Amino acid sequence: MNLHELVEQKSLELKEKTKDMNALIQNIPGGVMCCEYTRELKLLFISDGFLKMTGYTRKEIAERFQNEFSRMIYPGDLEKTWEKVEKQLAYSDQKEIEYRIICRDGKLLYIHDKGQIVNREDGSQVFYCILTDIDHMKKESLKLREQAQRDALTGLYNKITVQNLTEEKLLHMQEGEQGAFFIIDIDNFKQINDVFGHLNGDVMLAEAGRSLKNLVRSNDIVGRVGGDEFAVLLWGIEKTEDAEKKAKAILDAFGKLMNKEMDKQQISCSIGIARIPKDGRTFQEIFKNADVALYYAKKKGKNRYAVYEKGMLPQSLTAAEVKSFAPSGEKEIESDKNLGVLPYQLAEYVFHILYNGDNLEESIPLILEIVGRQMDVSRVYIFEDSEDGTYCTNTFEWCSEGIAPQKEFLQRVPYAVLGDYYDNFDEYGIYYCRNIREMTKEQFDILDAQGIKSMLHCLIRDGGKNRGYVGFDECRENRFWPQTQIRTLSLIAEMVGTFLLKKRAQDRKEQLLDSLHMILDNQEEWIYAVERNTYKIEYANLATREAVSEAAEGSICYKAFYHRDTPCEYCPSLRLKKGGKKVSAVLYSEVLGKKVMATAAAIPWLDQKEVFLMSCRDLS
Repeated sequence: MNLHELVEQKSLELKEKTKDMNALIQNIPGGVMCCEYTRELKLLFISDGFLKMTGYTRKEIAERFQNEFSRMIYPGDLEKTWEKVEKQLAYSDQKEIEYRIICRDGKLLYIHDKGQIVNREDGSQVFYCILTDIDHMKKESLKLREQAQRDALTGLYNKITVQNLTEEKLLHMQEGEQGAFFIIDIDNFKQINDVFGHLNGDVMLAEAGRSLKNLVRSNDIVGRVGGDEFAVLLWGIEKTEDAEKKAKAILDAFGKLMNKEMDKQQISCSIGIARIPKDGRTFQEIFKNADVALYYAKKKGKNRYAVYEKGMLPQSLTAAEVKSFAPSGEKEIESDKNLGVLPYQLAEYVFHILYNGDNLEESIPLILEIVGRQMDVSRVYIFEDSEDGTYCTNTFEWCSEGIAPQKEFLQRVPYAVLGDYYDNFDEYGIYYCRNIREMTKEQFDILDAQGIKSMLHCLIRDGGKNRGYVGFDECRENRFWPQTQIRTLSLIAEMVGTFLLKKRAQDRKEQLLDSLHMILDNQEEWIYAVERNTYKIEYANLATREAVSEAAEGSICYKAFYHRDTPCEYCPSLRLKKGGKKVSAVLYSEVLGKKVMATAAAIPWLDQKEVFLMSCRDLS
């Protein structure tokens, strides 16, 4: 072969490889792009999938965006996206991020962007990226998160969400900005429930919530923070008189709340007001001072408001509040008072997410975050045991702000170093440790290194066998867990454990099925399964599919192998009686052009179908 022929051959091979590569790229789900590693992200290549996902033509991208991908990213996400990219590239040559892009129809589309940076010979750097449409999944996740932030009865924000949103406002407060925080308590609500029933009480609470929402602006925050308590954060007010004017409007609105069963009942409320920043710059200060002002409003005769002033003293502690402090300075957190939702509502949220979620691996992290925030704990996680029970692995973890994640350090932890750890659990599957110093030295050393002070573990069981546990850590103080919270968390752990065990069992079955497929596909014999009554092929191994292309699942056996319109009169399956083991016969296949030894055996199948397994061996 001369030089010219060699060049032509290599050129042809290169064209074929390029053709194959283009075919592969164009058939990757989602979109593929190559762009310069610059702030503009100049596009060098985009696949047809990219165009289909965004709705643009190549010409429109060139004219509208000057082929700069950064212009296609939603402006509200651009800076955060770039920060994430630079942060990831500081440790690796790969990036994996989520953001929104602007599609041709004007809609915003959430995408998952996984890419790698490549250094070119000229010194430039480019990104090769695969973009996946995650819009539906992301919006469902946000929808579930929104549901978890809301009070089920009124639809308003719950207490923990009010706190988070208020703290965010305070964190970004500009010089000169002012606000006011209201705590609103319905007067004599217990009597209303006792006289007219809880159903009418709930109706009135819902009406009160709707009325409050109508009285505030869209950028104000309104929530239900207790049984009959509401909170409102007014932002951007200029003087105390503005807050007082709004308080009067709320008093007037509550006075007009009526129910047809309660037409003779006077409804009223009391309001405590704390000004921002005059009466506090943290949520704890603002809430405490508004609560003090509320007490003064109640003391003056109810159906009125009071603005916090220095010198006001908090009301005397009630017996319940005194009881909320455990021995040795361990604070008991009262569940109904501090939870954003009631325990049964939290359990309902969790079950809803588990039952309706399409992807358990995505649902569980969301559940851990919801439960962690509602219960105000430092860390929530799941440990799963190995099949032989010799070690456990931290498979899911959520941490509150400022708490260091531990998941990567807690993989395949041998139970040998933990001692008889399951002996710590009681008969209800609960291990409650108020102070980790009570544990063995080996266990204490492991937990102390994680910053844990107290914890609660709830068993995951399968048929009476321990398979792991759901854990809740407190890293701030030695915590006293009330029975209400322990029961709630135990129930949630049971639900999560049940769904997780079901998922793991399904995964193992699928892995086993994949292994069986591999075993059958590596057999030289032609192996396939046929339904007795219809002669439809239910399964065919690789050797069968390669030898007879018509032998696809759903095709008719005698048509695929023998090009007949009726069953083969010599088929061994016809001589296979019900309950028989197996029957063999020598057949000649015109399609294969070979003589084969065919063996039929009755086997169980899905939906109680009568199926026989055919195994054919080449006799030629």
